[in-house]
Order: sequence, then C-alpha cells, then structure tokens
Amino acid sequence: MHRYWQPKKSIECTVLQFLKQYRKAYLTKFARIFYSQFGEDVVLRSLIGKQKRGVYVDVGCFHPKRFSNTYFLYRRGWRGINIDMEEHKIALFNIARRGDHNVTAAVSDVSQPLYISTKRAHALESALSIDAVAGAEVIPRTLTSIIDESPYRNASIDVLSVDAEGHDINVLRSLDYSRYRPRIVIAEVLTKRIEEVLTSDVHVWLSQRGYLLRSWTICSLIYVLED
Repeated sequence: MHRYWQPKKSIECTVLQFLKQYRKAYLTKFARIFYSQFGEDVVLRSLIGKQKRGVYVDVGCFHPKRFSNTYFLYRRGWRGINIDMEEHKIALFNIARRGDHNVTAAVSDVSQPLYISTKRAHALESALSIDAVAGAEVIPRTLTSIIDESPYRNASIDVLSVDAEGHDINVLRSLDYSRYRPRIVIAEVLTKRIEEVLTSDVHVWLSQRGYLLRSWTICSLIYVLED
C-alpha cells in the first residue's frame, strides 16, 4: 500500500495554531455582569431576549443598582415604576433613576394600618408587620391603585418584580389581573425544598392565574405567562 507524501507542518503554522487555542482558552469573552442579589436579572436577560423597550414594576426596590432586578433593564432603555415603603430608599431612585416613576408606599391587599419593622437605616430586610411596636405606621395601598395613579395606567406590564420580605403574596393579591397581566413575575419564597415551593401561597396564586414556574434562584421564583 502506497503512502502519499505529506509536507510537515511549519513552525509558523504550529505557533499560529497554539496562539489561536490560547486565545480561545483564555481570552474568549463569556463573563456576564449582573446587579441582582441572586442572578435574577441573568434569567430575565434570557427570557426577554433582545427586547430593547419595555415596562417593569419593581415592588420593594431597595436600591437603584445594588441587588436590583430591574437596573439592567433601565440601562437597556426600559422604564417603569419603583416602589418602596421607606422614603430614604426612594430618594436614591430619584437621583439615580430619574427616568422612572418612583413611589414611596407600602403595598398590600389589606386595608388596616401596618408598621415598618427594620433593624437599621437602609436595611435590606425591612418588612411590614401588624405589630404596633414594630415601627412607623403606614397605610398600605394596592398595587393596582399605584399603577393607576402613575404614567403607566392601562399600560402592558412586561416584568413585575416583588421582594416584600414575606409579604409578597399580599402584594400579588393586590393586583387586578383582569387589567394588568405582567408577562414575567418574580416573587420571593423563603424555603429550601421544591415540595414547599409548589405548595406555597405564591406558587398556587400565580399558577391559578396562568403562570408557569420557569426558574428558581435561591429565594426568587420566576414565572412566565403560559400563553
């Protein structure tokens, strides 16, 4: 059997191949910057694709950039409503995200006065309580009423992000889904077992309204409309 002669690879060819492999191994760009606490905005980026404009509502927004599920949307050109029950937090949004509609309000489906429970100024874990000794009294508003009194009345909501420290189900129940039907919903459930997630009030409530659980990032459940 005859063997066909093949020229040996030149040193230049070998070096070039090595450089290409080195670049592929070390210099390929793959890092993704995220601003949210547990990478929720990375999931959002995949779900919305290349959509350059949209409307979001961020309840319990905390900070305009740090741990924000919606800051990357703002940078992309989206606009919406940011809501927090503590005025000093909303003051930061009025500085850093002036293109948004920023509201100081406690959001709930209950009509009785509630009280802000917090450990320190600008705490991440500030929560609502029925205990009068917890802190400052607030009169809650429904999410529907807040949207109705904003520039986004009757607008289509693309993303609803809720982080209300155990009060998420009350926030979700305060929205009129016959008028406002967010395409994507992020809500918090503080559990470590999928069995408990699937029986939680948040999951049952959203599932009954046509939402499909699409992702779970530590504490945040991310839902999309099935239709």
